[in-house]
Amino acid sequence: MSSSKLMDFGLTWIIMMMILLQGCRSCIESERQGLLEIKAYIISVITDPHLDIRRGWMSSDRSCCHWRRIKCDITSKRVIGISLSLESIRPPDPLPQLNLTFFYPFEELQSLNLSSGYFKGWFDERKGLYIRFRFCSCIQVP
Repeated sequence: MSSSKLMDFGLTWIIMMMILLQGCRSCIESERQGLLEIKAYIISVITDPHLDIRRGWMSSDRSCCHWRRIKCDITSKRVIGISLSLESIRPPDPLPQLNLTFFYPFEELQSLNLSSGYFKGWFDERKGLYIRFRFCSCIQVP
């Protein structure tokens, strides 16, 4: 093989690998947007500037599967776990409620960690549902 063909082959291989790796890092766009809505809500009720969700969930970053507190299925790139445990943050008074409609985009969500006791309950504005927590824990979705 001539050096020109070898360089073309090498360049093609590198480009293909970069495309494949970008695909591995990205996540489903509707889920990325859903996470950014959760981030906006959390920031609206928390003023702590050191919150890793504020710093780590960036709208310019398409790879939400690599964000802190997020777990994705390797094959489908779907979000399967979200941790909203905020132990290091002093909760506001009054405690906020969590809107369940934030979680509608996550079709394969298997776990949602709310173990900090930070939220007083949740509601679903689409279905008119309200649940008050007695204590928060990690919720496993069947």
